Amino acid sequence: MPIQSSIRLGLMIATGNLAVCACIGLVLHLATKPAPLISTAPGTATATSDPVVLPSPGSATRQPPTRTTTTTTTRAGIPAGFTTVNGPGGMTTVIPAGWSPMIGSGPGSVEATDPADATRNLRYGGSPHDSVDILTSHVEFAETLEKRPGHQRLRLDRVIFHGTDAVDWEFRVDGDDGTRHVRSLYWRQDGYEYFVYAGSAEERWPETQAILDTMIDNATP
Repeated sequence: MPIQSSIRLGLMIATGNLAVCACIGLVLHLATKPAPLISTAPGTATATSDPVVLPSPGSATRQPPTRTTTTTTTRAGIPAGFTTVNGPGGMTTVIPAGWSPMIGSGPGSVEATDPADATRNLRYGGSPHDSVDILTSHVEFAETLEKRPGHQRLRLDRVIFHGTDAVDWEFRVDGDDGTRHVRSLYWRQDGYEYFVYAGSAEERWPETQAILDTMIDNATP
């Protein structure tokens, strides 16, 4: 074979070998190429096994409702040193013996004064009431009084007395003769508003309070 033909044949064989090797290498590269990474789409949240529970609207802590007090009676006969009295509207209660009741200044009111101390007095009675809520009516009256100098409210509470809404009002008032302490209980039955009241100088309030408690314990209806 001529020399030139031998050289040409050798080059063709070499070129063919290179092409085969290249194809084999490409196949191996594709076979070993790692799979593409999969990323989470933007904005996708990851759920947890223990989700956080957000408070619902209006679930803020609320203050407990205003306490309602129940005042009960424990009548077991007329207490020693007291006498039964009848008031307007068919009410009854007791006052210390020797305290003479007289018609009071307010509607349906009776007043009894300590014969040994003209500054210490009791009141009781009853009269028809209007349609205004019992607490609302006394709050309005209290706010009017408290515009005057020297009035200090101690409490003005809605309570339950004889199974119905009532108001327990207590206050002090400073005057030329010193400080006066007053407490009264108002309740409603059958279209009437009834009350018992006691007032005295501050220094005599503990014993006056005891008299009022006895009046309340023995009040009807």
